Amino acid sequence: MIGDQTEKGLLQLMARCLAAGAGLSKDASTTTDQGILISATSFERLVKQYQETRSVYLLDKKGSDVRQMELPDDAVFLLTDHIPMPPKAAKSLVRRGVTPLSLGPVMLHASQCVVLIQNEYDRLG
Repeated sequence: MIGDQTEKGLLQLMARCLAAGAGLSKDASTTTDQGILISATSFERLVKQYQETRSVYLLDKKGSDVRQMELPDDAVFLLTDHIPMPPKAAKSLVRRGVTPLSLGPVMLHASQCVVLIQNEYDRLG
């Protein structure tokens, strides 16, 4: 149970979670006092784990148009920050079954992408 749900309280919780995970060896995990699972795993392994139970999409302006897709309720969306994912890494994900998905022809900030994805779910009802 998360106690203090103010911005300050949530930031403190995140700091404690990051500190708990700082010393973990690869593929190790621990649980905080609040019941939050902290795991140390590679990005590739994490994507593979999600692919076992969910549809995984990589945001790419050359991908399939989001409005032409039928998005499942529990989809996972991979976004990058201001530094694009290396082309080889993106191609590797697609070879492994991750679906490229476009929100439009213009590059956007991750926060804008989250809003547009939520809007698509709202439109679908």
